[in-house]
Amino acid sequence: LWDIATGKLVDQSKKHGARVNACTWNSDGTQLYSADAAGVIVQWDAPSGSSLRHIHTIEKKELLGAPINSLSLHPTRQRLLIGTRRHHLASLDLRLLHISMRYTGHTCGKYHLRAQHSPDGRFYLYGNFHRACVAATQCHCHDHQAGWTVTNGIGVYSSPDLTTWRFERGPILPPYNQPRVAYFPSTGRYHLYAQFPLILATSSSPAGPFALQPGDVELEH
Repeated sequence: LWDIATGKLVDQSKKHGARVNACTWNSDGTQLYSADAAGVIVQWDAPSGSSLRHIHTIEKKELLGAPINSLSLHPTRQRLLIGTRRHHLASLDLRLLHISMRYTGHTCGKYHLRAQHSPDGRFYLYGNFHRACVAATQCHCHDHQAGWTVTNGIGVYSSPDLTTWRFERGPILPPYNQPRVAYFPSTGRYHLYAQFPLILATSSSPAGPFALQPGDVELEH
């Protein structure tokens, strides 16, 4: 754990047996999740920001031996999106410590690709070995539900160039909910969005890279 203001190391702990590939904090910086190349996830408590306290180690048979590339904590802090280098993309329910959903079509066997929730938790984006970006929308997914299923309204679309989008699986969304990239003179930037006027990500170039935006940012009509 480093203090970015001083550049000094303030704490360290050895709870992983393999190289740590991914970390994610909760929104107020009091808890941390880390994951390694052996498929093991560790939860840490950091209430003061100056020390790390081990809470528990999460070892799921579905992930063991699979190098974890990325972690993304849902804004509700109840689900963890996990991407591995063995083509796994899954959602871990942190209340039950159970893999509640597995997503198909994620191909990652060579590169260090990432998966990420949008700040409002309604979407996720992930890199793909064959395509530049895949955006999935999550509709009518309530906190009390353990997982996301097709009946909850997940529509997955992919694009090789962020211009032409192809339907992959799930329910077909109406046109106004399908992901797209457009330039808006009012902001002078290119925006990736799936339901106007809420912005999912933004960039100064149509080719990206796109930075995720808070869920309350809206475009003007």
